[in-house]
Amino acid sequence: MNVMISADEVTKIEIYDLKNQFFGATKAFSFSEKKVLFKKTGTYTVKVMSSSLPATKKGDVMVLVFEYGSGNRYRTPIIVDDCDKSQIVAQVDEVEELEERRRYFKMSCHEKVFIFSERLTNGENIPAVVLNINIGGVLLQCEMMTLNPGDKFRLVFFNGKLTIPTKVLRVQKDIEGNLVGYGCQFEGVSKEQEDYLSRFIMELQKKEIERRRKLEDDDF
Repeated sequence: MNVMISADEVTKIEIYDLKNQFFGATKAFSFSEKKVLFKKTGTYTVKVMSSSLPATKKGDVMVLVFEYGSGNRYRTPIIVDDCDKSQIVAQVDEVEELEERRRYFKMSCHEKVFIFSERLTNGENIPAVVLNINIGGVLLQCEMMTLNPGDKFRLVFFNGKLTIPTKVLRVQKDIEGNLVGYGCQFEGVSKEQEDYLSRFIMELQKKEIERRRKLEDDDF
């Protein structure tokens, strides 16, 4: 199956050697074409630019990982065609999708929700805010009550349109010991609920891509 890589949707390129040693990442790159179709369709040129590239020479074999705004990642080995201290130019043909799915890709947000539990909240809806989300859970901020690992409740999204059983896994603090939020895991999510969450996460991803494009346009 062919894989379509759109230059407009790649947000970052990571650089590795063949032993999987990480050399760095950059958001400065360009493709020879806007739409790059890999696998059995010829090769395309990618130029990777950074002030902290590894020492390379023509003919060296490296590995690039293309990351999308959606969180999907694709790995490809390259042979360096040209290089200097600030850029690597290479041909790319075949790519391999890494086993990293949107389920584990977190999107930042500021979504207002409610915590509901007969025991924890005495049957009342307690306001909270989702700071980031993926299909598996959320980072939750709640100023009106203290949560502890193991606490279970129902998390009410979108004014009651979606209610998901949730369990607190950890209390997250910053380096100074201040409370950031509660890392929570969804439990017993149905296919319908997962689809609802997926659509919400996709909308967050689209907005983030548009925000980044606008920032790039403002730089010119």
